[in-house]
Amino acid sequence: MAICLVLLAFVSLVGNTSAESTEGGPKDDASSQLKVAYPTPDYVVKCDTTKGPFRIHVVEDWAPLGASRFREMVESGFYNDGVAFFRVVTNFLVQYGISSNVSITEKWGKVPPLRDDVVAETPKFKRGYVSFAGGGPNSRTTQTFITFSDSTHLGHAPWETPFGYVTLLDMKNVIDKLFSGYGDMVDFGGTAPDQVLIAGAN
Repeated sequence: MAICLVLLAFVSLVGNTSAESTEGGPKDDASSQLKVAYPTPDYVVKCDTTKGPFRIHVVEDWAPLGASRFREMVESGFYNDGVAFFRVVTNFLVQYGISSNVSITEKWGKVPPLRDDVVAETPKFKRGYVSFAGGGPNSRTTQTFITFSDSTHLGHAPWETPFGYVTLLDMKNVIDKLFSGYGDMVDFGGTAPDQVLIAGAN
């Protein structure tokens, strides 16, 4: 079976920017639904994909360790050789974080998992929030996800802590257009590509 994946092709740090209280665009009913107040990000990362560019706005206070790890990955070039959105589940999340460069995958595989962020109050997951994925206490590595919708299911585990957000306009223009035909991972009843095969691709 052929695998059709959308790639996160290049990620670059574009520095600090003020948060916008509203999204731009035509003043119609659809665009009015995109208006939202965002916290001011500490820095913004531009992501180029095969579906167009979007930006991740990082809020360090939400998850200091997660934000620091993400910045380290960006500045080290982790994303530059292509990273597949391998898990795209409509109305839930899109997951990524496996480099197509085998040497980078091997290098980061030797980095100890990230400790859980201990914060006074974890933000409730909303549409467009970005977080590292984990499978237990202190288990976060390189995989992250973006939520398609507000969630009451996510955020109860200490390793599920948002460190940033994608604006609703970028969600509409880019993230919502990611291919979701495979559904969830095999373990959850879908047919998403095997992560091991992605990690071994070059």
